[in-house]
Parts: sequence; structure tokens; C-alpha cells
Amino acid sequence: MITRKLKKCSVCDVPSVLWKANPPMCKDCYQRAKNTLKQTTDGKVAKPFKYRTTEIRKISDKQKKLNVAYLAQRAVYLKNNPFCKVGIEGCMGKATQIHHRAGRGEYLLNEATWLPVCPYCHHICEIRPVWAKEQGFSLSRLEKI
Repeated sequence: MITRKLKKCSVCDVPSVLWKANPPMCKDCYQRAKNTLKQTTDGKVAKPFKYRTTEIRKISDKQKKLNVAYLAQRAVYLKNNPFCKVGIEGCMGKATQIHHRAGRGEYLLNEATWLPVCPYCHHICEIRPVWAKEQGFSLSRLEKI
């Protein structure tokens, strides 16, 4: 591998790998110079680059509304379907979770794609997708329902 030569930065006079050649600057000095106000060719002053100061929301407003509707609908569904529909060996019997047979995306509120399951059976359906599709506990996401 080629070793890079250390040269003096024209701004801070510290030997480092140069980031820009004209004038020769290290990366830190170049970033500082780039962020200061500069005059453009038409005489206007360019604004410095500003980094994002606020966090990107983890959940959009649209998804928050869907989640509120889902939680209400989920509670009613589990009340009406209290028993696990998978019932494999090791099943706990009481349904406390909903398995989305066709994925959550566009089918999040579609009860036709829901299956009431216990945590153990839900875990098995998730880790053994081929078996779950063979048994009818999961549906292909590629085919439209």
C-alpha cells in the first residue's frame, strides 16, 4: 500500500495529509473554510452549510395514526379470539399476539390476514417460514390476496 506524504497545511501549519491542493489545506481547515460565509460570482453571500440539529422522527405522523387504530382493533380481536390457532407441541394455549400472515405493511389493519397466536407459536412461525406457509399460517408476500 502506498503511504501518503505528510505536508504542511497552509492554514494551521500542522503536518498532515492534504485534503485540497489549492491552497493546500488539511481536512479540518477545509471544512472550516467551507462553512464560513463566501462571496459567489454574482456578488451574493452564500450561506454556510448547516448540519441537521433535530433528530429524524422514528415514526411518521401517518404511521402513528395507523398504530393507534391498530392497537384498538388488536385489543378487540384478541378479546374475540382468545385461543391460539396454531396449537403445535409446546403451545401455551392463550393468544396474546397477532401473527400477520401476509406481513404488516398494507395489511396492518386487515383482519382477514391476522392469526391469533401464543408467543411460542408466533416464534416458530417466524423462524420456520417455509413450514408456516405449508401449514397455511403464513401467506406469500409476493402474491396479492
